[in-house]
Amino acid sequence: MIRQEIILAFRDFHKNRLYWGVSVFSIALAVASVLAISHYVVVEKSYDKFHVNSEQIFRVVSEYKDGEQLHKKAMAPGAIGYYLKQNSPSINNFCVLSTKYGPEKISIDTTGFFYTNYLYATSSICKIFTFHFIQGSENGFEGSQTAIINETKARNWFGDPQKAIGQMIKMQQSDVTVVGIFKDFPSTSHFKPEFIVRIPDRWEVHNKWDWPSYYTYIKIGERPSALPEIESILDEANRTIFNPSIQKSNPSIHDAHLSLQALSDIHLNSNLEREIQANGSNEFITILIWIAILILVAATLNFTNLYVTQFQNRLKEVGLRKINGSSNWYIFQSYLIRALIVVLSSFAFALFFVLMLFPIFPLDILKTTPDSVLEFLIIPSFLLIVFLLPALVMYPIVWLRNTTTAQLIRGKAPLRISSSFFSIYAFTPVCNLWFFGWYYTCYV
Repeated sequence: MIRQEIILAFRDFHKNRLYWGVSVFSIALAVASVLAISHYVVVEKSYDKFHVNSEQIFRVVSEYKDGEQLHKKAMAPGAIGYYLKQNSPSINNFCVLSTKYGPEKISIDTTGFFYTNYLYATSSICKIFTFHFIQGSENGFEGSQTAIINETKARNWFGDPQKAIGQMIKMQQSDVTVVGIFKDFPSTSHFKPEFIVRIPDRWEVHNKWDWPSYYTYIKIGERPSALPEIESILDEANRTIFNPSIQKSNPSIHDAHLSLQALSDIHLNSNLEREIQANGSNEFITILIWIAILILVAATLNFTNLYVTQFQNRLKEVGLRKINGSSNWYIFQSYLIRALIVVLSSFAFALFFVLMLFPIFPLDILKTTPDSVLEFLIIPSFLLIVFLLPALVMYPIVWLRNTTTAQLIRGKAPLRISSSFFSIYAFTPVCNLWFFGWYYTCYV
């Protein structure tokens, strides 16, 4: 019976190619759009989570008023990390970063001149963030006048990363020796270091309180009381050291204080002055989510309307089947098979469209392993099928229940407008909304 119904279904698809083609393509395009948006949202929400114990990493940020103008900066005085480490046992480590404005000309004896941007950092940066060294190690970066570079820079400058170790890079202020090559940071990082130079000791960063000009990151312990303890120490430093020091250097400054910002909040929830790199926008992500919901609801309602119209055009056929002894369940099974073929075909095309879009979207995390593709594409698609298919096949059930065989033969079987019809009509979009909420909660 099932084999016969499948053959009849494909004959019907061939006879009504335009209708079924539009139906399949519209569902596929809508689901592909929703999945692509979902993947983009997942990636945006995954920034900086590749670092080990990323939930324990915080950035120290500053806020002050210059006259009546409020300034919120992503930077802090260089000494705050040393102060917190000295006064709080809850801090495992800290690092201090400083950026160079614009590219600088460097010289390498073996390959020539290059223009590049770089970071100054304390050697403890490798203990805060996750670096994967392919040559050298973080221990060599503890020495003065040393530098570490990523794999891409090593290939561009030296041809082979193995040849980069021990090479001298001549800079404007000093010469540095390459002591380590690390793998490129993923695109899901709020900053992407390529060339890191150790901060010179002569800068005396540990004494810099007069202005927020450094990026300071701390890694705290796992104790529940660690964060409140550090915040109380920060309040004390604001009152006794930072505010007086910054007012001394600039009398117009007042109400200056420092606070902590979680690493996971930087990319989407931080719009501070002097961000180390451009961040994303949480408002944009919210707009994309609503667009995905509207696409899903509109496509579902459109297809279910077409499906009901197609069923109305086959009322005489259904009536003849009932005269020949077919039960409502037998007729229902035939429409179930048709709906299943349409939905499976639509989602197969949708997955194909999404995979074709992979080179366009920044989906590095989704490309890591085959398991990630299965998790982010196959499973959500299957769940959508589970919710869409029952809603489609419930329409014939309601119709058959509320019509007689004579009405079916005459081709006039209007569907009674009742509360049960409206509840079934709303089943598909409601379930899809529920699915999208579940998917967003679990993966975003």
